[in-house]
Amino acid sequence: MEEGSMEIPTASTYDKKQDKAPMNLGDKGETSNALEDRISQLPDAILVDIISPLRIKEVARTSVLSKRWRYLWTHVTRLNFDHHDGEHPRTSTRTTTVNPSERRRLEEATNRRQRIRQSHQGLTSLNLGEFRGGSSSAGSGSRSRHPDGISRLIGPPSPPPCTVVTKVLQSHQGPTVDGVRICGSCYSSDNVDDFIEFAIQKKVQRLEIDKSKEKDTKSWEKPFNNPLGVSRIKSLRHLSLKYIPITDEVVGLVLSECQLLEHLSICRSSDLYAVKAVGSSLRLKFLQVSYCGGIVRVDISAPNLVSFIYRGQNVYRRGIVLKHAPKLVYVSLSEDEPDSITKHLLSISARLSYLQTLHLWMNLRRTNVMLPQFPELTSLKDLSLTVHAKNYGPSLLDMTSLLEQSPFLQRLTFQLQWGYVREGYTRNMQEIKRCPHQCLKVVRFSGFIGMGGSIIDTEFAMYLVENAVVLEKFIIELEKVELAYILPEFATTEEKLQATKEHALQLIGTQLPPGAELFII
Repeated sequence: MEEGSMEIPTASTYDKKQDKAPMNLGDKGETSNALEDRISQLPDAILVDIISPLRIKEVARTSVLSKRWRYLWTHVTRLNFDHHDGEHPRTSTRTTTVNPSERRRLEEATNRRQRIRQSHQGLTSLNLGEFRGGSSSAGSGSRSRHPDGISRLIGPPSPPPCTVVTKVLQSHQGPTVDGVRICGSCYSSDNVDDFIEFAIQKKVQRLEIDKSKEKDTKSWEKPFNNPLGVSRIKSLRHLSLKYIPITDEVVGLVLSECQLLEHLSICRSSDLYAVKAVGSSLRLKFLQVSYCGGIVRVDISAPNLVSFIYRGQNVYRRGIVLKHAPKLVYVSLSEDEPDSITKHLLSISARLSYLQTLHLWMNLRRTNVMLPQFPELTSLKDLSLTVHAKNYGPSLLDMTSLLEQSPFLQRLTFQLQWGYVREGYTRNMQEIKRCPHQCLKVVRFSGFIGMGGSIIDTEFAMYLVENAVVLEKFIIELEKVELAYILPEFATTEEKLQATKEHALQLIGTQLPPGAELFII
């Protein structure tokens, strides 16, 4: 063992010299294909770092490699339980066409894998039992040569995922765990108390739970509606919850009791109505509240907050109260009411003096939409606008006031999402006003059509071309979905794309300022 490396305790002793011997992955007669196992010669601490990012099922498979790897998995610093890994290769019903050379390569790989399995007879079953000194029956009651650990993680059939999680937590030998990620039906609320105690004991810093693919999210009410649940994990720095019922009270306790918390993300929690991230001692740097249907208010007074993301509905009717956030440089807002965002920006503009990156999602599909004047954002460098519009709706030129209020803007990302394109719709183009942008260097325009009744995107593109006087790069990503329903004079979508590309080259390419490059995707 090298100096400073971590000594991994095992249930049995083994010859150190044997670990460093070359390992032949093939048959004994295949000396030409012998591979020296240099990875296993690395210090234990490095090996643990290598396997820690893997999903727990993949981590468990490493225990069959050799005695050296036998118990390394019990010292990983990250536990990633993902029950949505897709179909097992043995049970997949998908058919693909494989060329002869690829087929031979696959057959050789299959044969080699079979030889490895034969050389490790009895080692393919990880028995979920006692970690040390246990035994398992294999075949006709014979004792398994494989160490106790995770049952049947290599190949079907598998135990219930909640059992896997419980046994892994019981078997873990490391002093600390940096992060735990649970995705899918990997855990049951019946053992939540044990999970909380594990997180406290192992000083878990990062906790991510995603139940987005589960029908019964109510099964997780216990740890996140109980004030004495997750808020007891004082070591938490990162908490991310998706489709987890969590109450206002618990959020408040997490923010007050977990004093090291820097990242809080809550997505689609039906029980959340108000978020109060308020406190002079808060270390919180990142706050995200997304698609929580009942949310009505967000209060923020966080001296260290750097990023704030809100996505959903309703909150602007009651308000985001931004009292104090002197370090806030990134804001992302989306709402279904088009004028709500801009009105709210006006109300908090005095608090956004240091804002460098802004992302807004707006719905301009409604008729008679009037966008008010935007606040001045003197520090803004990067602006991203996602606009849902229709070709006969309000002009996108109404949004140029935001660009004009951002005198030091350097990069613009504009994504146009077409709600509907009325074929043959025509109107006169509005006059492009002159307002030179002295710092705008990069523009990315997604969803561009430019023809077939599409006028609003043409107007906005021409505004950018004529006013971005120091433009270096203009990237156009052509709209592909709506093209299938317009331009009937072209037979195929490929022909429509080619015609749109040629139109963009002629319309925009000839108008770019000197030195600017045009890229059409």
